[in-house]
Amino acid sequence: MNSGGIAKRLIEFAKSLVGSLPGGLAHVNIVAAMMFGAIAGSAGAAAAAIGSFMSERMEKEGYTREYGVAVNVTAATTGLY
Repeated sequence: MNSGGIAKRLIEFAKSLVGSLPGGLAHVNIVAAMMFGAIAGSAGAAAAAIGSFMSERMEKEGYTREYGVAVNVTAATTGLY
């Protein structure tokens, strides 16, 4: 799913939904991981796919690496319900 570009598309879709909110990039990470987890049915797959793109973007925007990892890992489990 990641190599097909779904992760990038979900991130862009999530950005259009919540990207303008304060802390928008963290919200984008949460929404994208939730959608990816729901599609894939795997928290590990969601964390790996979304995290591979979002960790670098979040660091460039000024978020600490630890915060980005924490957001990604906790958000990856939300799509499983």
